[in-house]
Amino acid sequence: MGTHLIMTVGTNALPIWVAWYYLKNELQKPIKVWFVHTPDTQNETNRLAKYFAPDAHSLGYINTAPGNPKTVRDDVEVILNNPEEFNHLHVHYTGGTKVMSVESVASLEYGLPAGINYYSSYLDPRGGAGPTIIDSNGMTYGPSDARDGINVDLKDIAFLNDFELAPFVHEYYDRNARRYVPKNLPAPAILNQNQETEGNTLLGQMAPGIRIGITPTNFEYAAYVALKQALERIKAHKPNRNNYQIFHSVYVRRTGASQRDANFELDVVAVLGYQIVVVSCTLETENAPIKEKGMEVILRARQLGGDEAQTIVLCQAHRNRAPSIERELKDQARGAGAPLRVWGTDKWTNLSDKFYDYLQSDLHWQ
Repeated sequence: MGTHLIMTVGTNALPIWVAWYYLKNELQKPIKVWFVHTPDTQNETNRLAKYFAPDAHSLGYINTAPGNPKTVRDDVEVILNNPEEFNHLHVHYTGGTKVMSVESVASLEYGLPAGINYYSSYLDPRGGAGPTIIDSNGMTYGPSDARDGINVDLKDIAFLNDFELAPFVHEYYDRNARRYVPKNLPAPAILNQNQETEGNTLLGQMAPGIRIGITPTNFEYAAYVALKQALERIKAHKPNRNNYQIFHSVYVRRTGASQRDANFELDVVAVLGYQIVVVSCTLETENAPIKEKGMEVILRARQLGGDEAQTIVLCQAHRNRAPSIERELKDQARGAGAPLRVWGTDKWTNLSDKFYDYLQSDLHWQ
């Protein structure tokens, strides 16, 4: 006896891993995991299998069609005819298309043999106190905030989404030398004491209309320090909120990329349990370059951290212009609006307090 756990797989592997992190400890063992996937998500399935294998009794794979209800239903029903004995059936449908989710839940629920306990669950990223894994009976798996108790490394988050972090070598074309030149890109940085001091100094001077002494580098240091201070302040009154990381200058490239392939850099990245927050810093003042920066950071943050990734563009826009830039970006991103903020110069004063309020009110990291 035991549990057959069916997990629909889409292009965002991270929340499926999060669900497994908790379900594997709460479902009746032994657990056989079935991945319901498509040819387009075979790679995501393979990466998940690497993490599932040590704790699962066995793994099964159902390759189906993303948009054909009958095909999905027929493919999934093979589970009911599996010779292995089980008395619990659990479908987790965070990943995959709507058709895959609906038909997996429906076909197994209505074709269920007598004596089988059946549940379905979903990772709700908009839970009232943070992301929550909840089943069809209203039962919560793991803590009320699924970020609690998870301390996943940023490189593992990148791996799940088919990216890798520096250190690596990037070859760029030097037009003057007329040849490719290698450049060693460093691992994600944790600011040293001198850099934090430089960031702190700038924080004490930052205010609307003041531009003296600000450089792109110390502006990033200031954002890093302000966000770190906010995280430490929350940890001080809620010690279990100690499972965070924060990095400066994170270089990322697609897994398996060559040294001449493109990579991208993220200015400041925080990991809240498993959810990433990216702060993109720019001293631009005009709408067009700020919008361009915003569109890029939305894309890059989602590539690295999946659909729950959050982004902030910290810029020099006037307080009256920043909200309109944010609205335009939300319109252009077509549904990517909620994870995006554009902060202009009105946020500069007491920046740490702004991050503190944002973490608590917007992300429920409190």
